[in-house]
Amino acid sequence: MKLTGKAQICQFLGKPWSVVETWILQENFPASMIAGIWEADSELITTWRRNRVRSPVSTMAEGGG
Repeated sequence: MKLTGKAQICQFLGKPWSVVETWILQENFPASMIAGIWEADSELITTWRRNRVRSPVSTMAEGGG
């Protein structure tokens, strides 16, 4: 499912944008800004989360994953 905009991404994750933004910058979170609007795919996010649980690379931002 395509997630468009910060609000949809945050709602899907149940996290504030400050946490999501940290993940984007530091944890290779799968979201991109396209034509000035943040977009992500829920399946890619689910895969990213599963991979983080299996093999955490570093300490995640406050809020966990």
